[in-house]
Amino acid sequence: DGMDKDAHVMKLKATLASIDSIDVHKEAQELKMSLTHGRQVYDVSIHAQPSFEVFSDCMRSARQRNVRILHFAGHGQSRYGFFWLKHGTATEYEEIQPDRFAGLIQTELAGPDGVGVECVVLNACETEEMGKKLRTAGVRHVVCWRSEVEDGTASQFALDFYKSLDQQDPSHVKDYTRAFRHAVARMRPCEGDTRTPRKHLAAGAVDYVCLLSQDGDACPNTGRIRDLNQGDDDSNARKMCPPKGKEDWSALAGQQEVALLKALGFDTTPILNGQGLDDKGMANSYVMRQLWGVEYYSQLWGSDGRSVLAAASAPAAQRTQAVNSLVQALEFRKEDMKRFARNRRCRGLCPTASNCQDCKSRVNHEFMFRLLGESKDAILAI
Repeated sequence: DGMDKDAHVMKLKATLASIDSIDVHKEAQELKMSLTHGRQVYDVSIHAQPSFEVFSDCMRSARQRNVRILHFAGHGQSRYGFFWLKHGTATEYEEIQPDRFAGLIQTELAGPDGVGVECVVLNACETEEMGKKLRTAGVRHVVCWRSEVEDGTASQFALDFYKSLDQQDPSHVKDYTRAFRHAVARMRPCEGDTRTPRKHLAAGAVDYVCLLSQDGDACPNTGRIRDLNQGDDDSNARKMCPPKGKEDWSALAGQQEVALLKALGFDTTPILNGQGLDDKGMANSYVMRQLWGVEYYSQLWGSDGRSVLAAASAPAAQRTQAVNSLVQALEFRKEDMKRFARNRRCRGLCPTASNCQDCKSRVNHEFMFRLLGESKDAILAI
């Protein structure tokens, strides 16, 4: 219904607001130069940040043009796959379900004659699930990432993978497994921007690459595990701080939310020890997954969130305590929204939340406030 659709749009906007910038144009240029200066086994066509409609049009004649490999670079998320630009815009994004994406590629797969798509490279975070769908659809070989991946690691891996393919005998069938192994052997620790969103197979996992192939899958131990208390970024770890004053509304709201979770039986030990919250007063992704079994803030709160499910089986006294904490948290969040509205530089509503930092923050504030309100109403209805 309309309310569900609005909530879904809010969640998508909040996710897009957290997306960091990565240089896919640089990756495309490096790949093109590398293959052009090699043995020129491949002709490379680049489509920079296409909409899904543009991609769909390009795929109509893929077999006729003997397209063998599809390479995708950008921001990935296990639930949605890639985020695509909306057709006709430069700043608005949309989600395309992996099944639809796989179905489109399935129409242009290599047949018995070997002509058509035989390999897909998903060079973005958490694309293993999409890779599995592509294999089920019939793609012979898929390179993907089980975890998040550093931007520099992803780009260099792709270069090494294609260099290996380029050096193979063009008269023989391409050995994608061998090229994958060559690229894995050349992986090295890389510091840099991360292809977000940061949702992991295991808390803190980074740089775990996979090959899903008709010749056998390979998921080598290429990555590493970050410390639980590092936050969402090694270079910018965020630690919980006590409220700086009586008007530090985000921190005050976060304290009430932690009190609610503790009352309902959640393990809040890391947070109570001074770790585990980001600067919006929300638990970071490591704590949520490691201790509470959720990946998204929306799974913890909201009318069907984990906190509401816990409240359903909690004694009445604990539910009352939880509601009292939620009421306080909502008041603090409301004051935080008022403070933000007074201080924001953008006074109008931008066409999209993705091109204005103030609008990004507004979307996040509204999203958090709405979820807390849904939680309160759901607990009161128990």
